[in-house]
Amino acid sequence: YQCKHYKNSLNFSDIKQIIVKVLYYTVKNTISCPSKIIIVGLNGVSTKVLKKLEDQEEFKKDIGITIHNRTVFIFLK
Repeated sequence: YQCKHYKNSLNFSDIKQIIVKVLYYTVKNTISCPSKIIIVGLNGVSTKVLKKLEDQEEFKKDIGITIHNRTVFIFLK
């Protein structure tokens, strides 16, 4: 578990940073692979994030994640 307090609503770059960090440490075997990642924004999330969450494939593409044969590739843009 990790808790951070953000001053403003969560934007896409905040969420991208969290997800990529979890995946990075999972691939390095520093942490075990989580079954889910729950991100709670006490100040809400931006409209851009809400729109991206409606289309999961677009969300993965924008983060730069490709999953092939259970292997996760992360492409930082």
